[in-house]
Amino acid sequence: MRIETHPDYLPEFKHLLDTLYQNASSIWFVRCDVAFDIPSPITNVFTSSKTGRRMNLYEGTRYFGRKSQRQQAGYCRVYDKRKEQEERKGKKTVGELTRVEIVYRPAEKIPMESLIQYPPQFNNLYFCQVLNDLTPLKPEKRAIALAVQNGLMTMDEFTPHHKRTIMQLLADQETVDFDEIAYEQWEENVLVPCALICGKVKRAIPVMNEFGV
Repeated sequence: MRIETHPDYLPEFKHLLDTLYQNASSIWFVRCDVAFDIPSPITNVFTSSKTGRRMNLYEGTRYFGRKSQRQQAGYCRVYDKRKEQEERKGKKTVGELTRVEIVYRPAEKIPMESLIQYPPQFNNLYFCQVLNDLTPLKPEKRAIALAVQNGLMTMDEFTPHHKRTIMQLLADQETVDFDEIAYEQWEENVLVPCALICGKVKRAIPVMNEFGV
């Protein structure tokens, strides 16, 4: 049996979840979408795949991966969250907001009670920068960065020299460290869902040195 829902809705099914985990032999984590909200317009958010995933652009949303891969590990989409909230939900949002959503699907299933110990790591899959100032880039390099950013080309289409040059120049821009953000926020975001779904949470046991610290 597989349960798929937004974590915010889990409390509504507490009675059902209690019955399930009391009778289940095991409960495993399979997959989830991890969202990163960046307070910047999407035109300033540079995203590129490190594994050769081609970016497709559809109605302003950037997709890394084919539609058939939507549930596979590393599938990513980047879109204007402010626009989505205003158009679909009628919410007025103050300030720009870009959302990056990446599928977290471990190679092996994780016991639900231990999920808190396994924050996702995406830095090996994607490179993300907030472009605050492109003026230091020469016109040729600026054109390459904009071509990648707007889905006209991918980084793997360029020579190794151009790739290194672009990455070095973009290093001066603001980096979005997916791994660090996930590590800092993971426990807070999965603690309640884990407790509701399986009734217990196992944190990592700290390793003590010879002085007991």
